[in-house]
Amino acid sequence: TESPLTPLRTLHQNCRRSRTVMSALINTTDPADYDIICITEPFIYSGHRFTMATPSWVSFYARGTGRPRSLILVNKNIKSDSYRQAKVDSRNVTSLIFKFPQVSLQICSIYNEPGTNEHYDELSRHLFLNPPEHPMLWHGDFNKRVY
Repeated sequence: TESPLTPLRTLHQNCRRSRTVMSALINTTDPADYDIICITEPFIYSGHRFTMATPSWVSFYARGTGRPRSLILVNKNIKSDSYRQAKVDSRNVTSLIFKFPQVSLQICSIYNEPGTNEHYDELSRHLFLNPPEHPMLWHGDFNKRVY
């Protein structure tokens, strides 16, 4: 089903760290409708760094220390050799780079704590050290007005 001429179908959801919201999202989102799900404030099992998912999705968690505040689910119909996780050292930013024969794209799932610039600082540092080679798509919960 993968084609460089077919756009990736993405969805973003803030789950508010709720098991109920997370469960509803993964159990009602039809993999036939979406390729990528970007999640901010996912439900994470107590004492762990992981959440729930169905077999239709591959889970990628933010790489920073502490409880991850973002993750990306990739539909298993997308060939695993067409994407990789970018090395962003943040619990607030999860980023994948997709490379198809005719197009490449970097997708980020971003969470920002209300009233802070935490994710801006982390993402700016990462982009300064690793200038993007591809167009970027940011999904997220930014919790701050930008003027």
